[in-house]
Amino acid sequence: MNKRYLTIAGLFFLALLFLNFTFLSNLFIKGAQIDLTEDKLYTMSDGTKKIIASPDEHIYFNFYFSDKNTKNNPYIRSYALRVKEMLEKYAALSNGKIRLKVIDPEPYSEEEDSAVNLGIKPVPVNEELNIYLGLVAANAVDQIEVIDFFSPARESFLEYDISRLINKLANAKTKTLGIISYIPIYGQYNYKTGGYENSYLIFDLLRSQFNIKLLNTKMDKVPAGIDSLLIIHPKNLPQNTLYAIDQYVLNGGRALVMLDPFAEIEVAVAGNTLQDRMSDKSSNLSPLLENWGLEMPKEQVLADNNLAFPVGVSYQKRPISHPSALQFVDDAFNMDDLATNGIKKMRLFHSGYLKPVKNHSTELIPLIQGTDESGTLPLERIKYTVNPNELRSVIEPANGRLTAAYRITGTAKSAFPDKHSSEHIAKSKSPINVIVTADVDMLHDLIWTQPQESGGFMPVAENGNFILNTLEYLTGNTELISIRNRGKFTRPFTLLNEMRKDADKKNYKTVSELVTKLRKIEADILAIQEQKKSRTDMALTPDQENTLKNAQREQKLVTQKLRAVRHQLNRDIEKLGTWTKIINIGLIPLLIAILGLLAAIIRVKTKKRGQ
Repeated sequence: MNKRYLTIAGLFFLALLFLNFTFLSNLFIKGAQIDLTEDKLYTMSDGTKKIIASPDEHIYFNFYFSDKNTKNNPYIRSYALRVKEMLEKYAALSNGKIRLKVIDPEPYSEEEDSAVNLGIKPVPVNEELNIYLGLVAANAVDQIEVIDFFSPARESFLEYDISRLINKLANAKTKTLGIISYIPIYGQYNYKTGGYENSYLIFDLLRSQFNIKLLNTKMDKVPAGIDSLLIIHPKNLPQNTLYAIDQYVLNGGRALVMLDPFAEIEVAVAGNTLQDRMSDKSSNLSPLLENWGLEMPKEQVLADNNLAFPVGVSYQKRPISHPSALQFVDDAFNMDDLATNGIKKMRLFHSGYLKPVKNHSTELIPLIQGTDESGTLPLERIKYTVNPNELRSVIEPANGRLTAAYRITGTAKSAFPDKHSSEHIAKSKSPINVIVTADVDMLHDLIWTQPQESGGFMPVAENGNFILNTLEYLTGNTELISIRNRGKFTRPFTLLNEMRKDADKKNYKTVSELVTKLRKIEADILAIQEQKKSRTDMALTPDQENTLKNAQREQKLVTQKLRAVRHQLNRDIEKLGTWTKIINIGLIPLLIAILGLLAAIIRVKTKKRGQ
């Protein structure tokens, strides 16, 4: 038979084989994949798999995504595809319990009305166009949970957010929070009404989310059924209570511990302001804290001129920035941790700082940190100094960032090694989960809210969100807590970013001088033009004309220099970017082609030798 026909027949057979393989793979091994990403972005956590298997009834996912309205927005479309793939994976692993429906809420449609009514957040693209990217989930008893918008900023928590939603629908029972507090955040209990009065706003928020159980400071064991502890400003707790907390944590219990070297909100001596201020208003959790790997230095307050916010002082009406009244923003927070992810602003007052003890066995994760210029102030200076400006020059530099909050995890041993009862837990069987802050004043309404004339409070910081986020996470089930945060799907060009930072540092002074000079010239030109307007004949004198022309000429020269410097800033970066594209687009395929050609040549030569 003609070799040509044999070749054509062979190619046709291979094509047919390929099509059959594709059809059968889609039919029998749909969804199979190999995850080669560094952070295993496409591999479900074991905790998620258990949560997916937990519902007894069906859960219905309605994924609202503006497909048509994002045709020209590749960034959102790319992330939406990630979300859709993730939801499809949840449905595939649920054995039919999770049912997914994708809805495109087009403008002025019933689907758009439904999305808005159910709580999906419209994100405006322009005056006439909104896009939607959210999820409405419901269980068999019509309980609804909503993710109003899948923000790319939370992409590393995508799996956690979806699993948390399923967990809420599958386990609708309200969690119980046990509170040990030396600060009366709950106000006063009214026996007539059966409720609390004059409570802190944060306590009201906690009551709306959890079953609250106020615990006695003297107890031999943490009561059964407590999903998490909130320990506020503990002062000289008795040994039996410390032991109860120690055993609770080692046995898998979670806790948020709030300490303070000087809690302004504690009333140590009622009716005498001066004596109250001079009293010991500190708290501690020794020896538990040190046993978990941390210590809070005594008589030391965290100070940072870069974070200072204004507070009222007694001798004048105008508020003055206080170096220990700190407003933490942006990169002060650990965005890779669920407690602080998404938090943009918090206010702390006379906070202490936490630091690792030597030879600790636990893993310590900073959550809230000061700037590189943070330092400390002696507590005595805080107590006796009236004018906050006097404190700025006496801050003791820390030569690095000081930390106001930590997460503690890993293996821990009991702080009571001499206990030998049969029920005694000497070492944690699984990683402990404790969050510690060095400030208690953050709980007070006036630190993070402003009273409104119409009544109520307006938040000016996210202290409340931090407390709720932390406790919601800590009261989650074991599977939910085990879900790790993901790496980012979008990977930055690290070398390019470093080059850009270096270039900015090298040229900052030049650019700053040119910008200052340009602003001065613009001000001079404006002044001359104002002089022209003030004259009745709207004309300039010859001297003013010359001055204006010279200023405009100088303005053009400075602008050109500034443009040239900025152009130089990007030249090396663009060059590296060009070479990166050449390597990715041209060189790698060329290498593959060369290897293929070499393989073909070797094959032909081998065949000839065989003949």
